[in-house]
Amino acid sequence: MSFIKKHKGFISLFISIFLLVIFVFTVNFDEMFSSISKANYLLITLGALIYIFSLIPRSLRWQVLLEPTKKTKLKRVYPVVVVGYMANNLLPFRLGELVRSYCLFQREKIPFSVGLVTVLLERIFDANTLILFLLVGLMFLPADNLFVGGFENHIWWWEFFKITISVGFIFSSTMIFLIVIKPNQFERFAKNIFKFSPNFIQKNVMDIIIAGIQAMQQLRSPMKLFSIIILSIIIWVLEIAVFYVVAMAFGFLEIYPEYLKMAMLMGILTSVVNIASSIPAVPGGIGMFELVSRELLLLFKGVNLSRPLASGYVSVLHATLMIPVTLMGQYFLWRDSLSLSGIIRSQNFSEYKNNNNNY
Repeated sequence: MSFIKKHKGFISLFISIFLLVIFVFTVNFDEMFSSISKANYLLITLGALIYIFSLIPRSLRWQVLLEPTKKTKLKRVYPVVVVGYMANNLLPFRLGELVRSYCLFQREKIPFSVGLVTVLLERIFDANTLILFLLVGLMFLPADNLFVGGFENHIWWWEFFKITISVGFIFSSTMIFLIVIKPNQFERFAKNIFKFSPNFIQKNVMDIIIAGIQAMQQLRSPMKLFSIIILSIIIWVLEIAVFYVVAMAFGFLEIYPEYLKMAMLMGILTSVVNIASSIPAVPGGIGMFELVSRELLLLFKGVNLSRPLASGYVSVLHATLMIPVTLMGQYFLWRDSLSLSGIIRSQNFSEYKNNNNNY
């Protein structure tokens, strides 16, 4: 067993604490808590409700992906989705995805491998949708509003960044359609790319690619593919709305009364922070979420936020995204006489986890 696999819980905790320490030691706490105390908590409650509601289209999307294996009911899938997100908030390395697939098997007798593959498909569409919203935000938000130090000092790499994101979106979209239309050719193409890499990398990457190709074959129906794309857009529009509403609660629109530009900024913020938070896979993205989102907000010259205000906003925003769904997940487990610790300690879950270490 490699050092990383053996100590991944400790590594995850260390990353989270390290990032939180940076966040904490670079802000005036008195001013931050002052901004939190002045926030509009009716709007924050609205943001929490929007996020809880956004799990409905997530559940509907999962239903569509699971349909070739078994037709499921929304009222049966929704609690499983909530429990999965709760587990992601509490466990490192996105183990909530394994918990979700395990609970799906327990409730619907859908094979664990099917659950994992459909979750992989969700990640693919989420990543592509986030890149799309990032691209839209970059195109429509005036660049001279983005830099506190003045746009003239950043123009060369800003244009390069926009081109890179555009190419990334075109490439990822093309890959999705190629996998759906030409699966065998894409698999051969992937093997040629990774044939010179070390064996362990080649095997792990190809296992994931092959699983993705197999899952994508469910989407050869144009209507099914279209419905997944539309649901993915709705999901992330609702999450952007959460970022926007909480920004309103902290008076961002009073400082910068440009509603459309603020929406573009929230789209960029949502995209960047969700992509960044998934990289170290700390529980709930704690530490990475706060640090990345705050520093990105401070780059935006239009709002010209103070560091304590930005820190208060991102702290409450993250709590709004985490606490309600975590409490709901605990309720659904309690209702079914289950516990997260019991699931993780169960023999079946341990076997599933060990058999899917490459996921």
